[in-house]
Amino acid sequence: MTDSVPPSPHTARPLHGRTVAVTAARRASEQITLLERRGATVLHAPAIRTIPLAHDRVVREATDRLLAAPADLMVLTTASGVRWWLEVCREWDVADDVLALLGRVPLYSRGAKTTGAIRAAGLREHAAAASEASPELLEMLLERGVEGLTVGVQLQGTGSAWNPMAPLLDGLRAAGAEVVEVPVYRWELPEDLDALDDLVRTIARGGVDGVTFTSAPAVAAVLERARATGVYAQLLAALRGPVAALCVGPVTAEPLVDLDVPVSCPDRMRLGALMKHTTEVLSRAGGPGGAAAPDDDYYRR
Repeated sequence: MTDSVPPSPHTARPLHGRTVAVTAARRASEQITLLERRGATVLHAPAIRTIPLAHDRVVREATDRLLAAPADLMVLTTASGVRWWLEVCREWDVADDVLALLGRVPLYSRGAKTTGAIRAAGLREHAAAASEASPELLEMLLERGVEGLTVGVQLQGTGSAWNPMAPLLDGLRAAGAEVVEVPVYRWELPEDLDALDDLVRTIARGGVDGVTFTSAPAVAAVLERARATGVYAQLLAALRGPVAALCVGPVTAEPLVDLDVPVSCPDRMRLGALMKHTTEVLSRAGGPGGAAAPDDDYYRR
């Protein structure tokens, strides 16, 4: 009979001695719980807040335009956006009309989660982007041909300095489509700017080993507050040096890549994958306050 060897604290808690900054608003508690279970010290401040536009005049006008045109095809980009839009359409007593429209025109989905929301509404997608990214959606739509068509696009959000949907919208218009934007929610800076500013300063002085981002607007908000608080240059230096920028996917990472900041992403754009990836990157770091050296997980554009 062999004696079992208990796991060492560092094996059971691979992030022991590491500090991670979390910038998410939605599902932040999940990140914090997972990271703390793995031994990390977590600092959290939401970089943005999401505000539904359920009673916004712009959403109603866009919905009316889609029904009146009517739209020739629809691009749906987020599961929550699909659900929120249909919910408010019920409040307006136009849900039957919208569902009828969506049932007869080709629906293009940005990915698996959006496809799930489409099917939950009793609809079927015509095509979905395997990459879960807007460039692939645009490529599919251009291959189909959109000149002279009315294309409805449910936006991921508005109100941020960073608009990940701009290339898709611009590409459709350049190809001759009339685009009807449906902005079902918008992003704004959080009400508690002091907490975000404190987190930004901590990142800028290298007080964390890594920082997680789950949306491009959150990245844009952190950069905006760094400028506002006078630590922009220090923040970029930290992210190019000892602090690992850990992003859920390439769309989220793009504002940092544009600034020549090395970023690291998991293979799958999911929160669980990001947490696993964060653990792998930071657990092989050289020591407290020093993130892992860039390797194949990192990329620049």
